[in-house]
Amino acid sequence: ASKKVADAKLAKDFQAVLKEFQKAQRLAAERETSYAPSVPKAVLPSSYSADEVDVGSDAGAVQQAFLLESRRSFTCST
Repeated sequence: ASKKVADAKLAKDFQAVLKEFQKAQRLAAERETSYAPSVPKAVLPSSYSADEVDVGSDAGAVQQAFLLESRRSFTCST
C-alpha cells in the first residue's frame, strides 16, 4: 500500500516537473526567435556547410541559433 502511495507521489511530482520544464522550454524558444545574435562564420564549427547557414539574413541568424542549440543539445545528450 505504501509503495502505491510513493509511486503515485513520484508520478505526480514527475508530471509537475515535466510541465515546468516544458514551460521553460517554450519560453526559451520564444526568446530565441525574438533574439538571434549574429554568429560570425569563424566561430561556427567546421562541420557546418555553407548551405546550412545563411549569415546574410535575419532568417540565417535564427537558423544559426537553432543549429547551434540543436548540435549543443545533441552532443550534451550523447
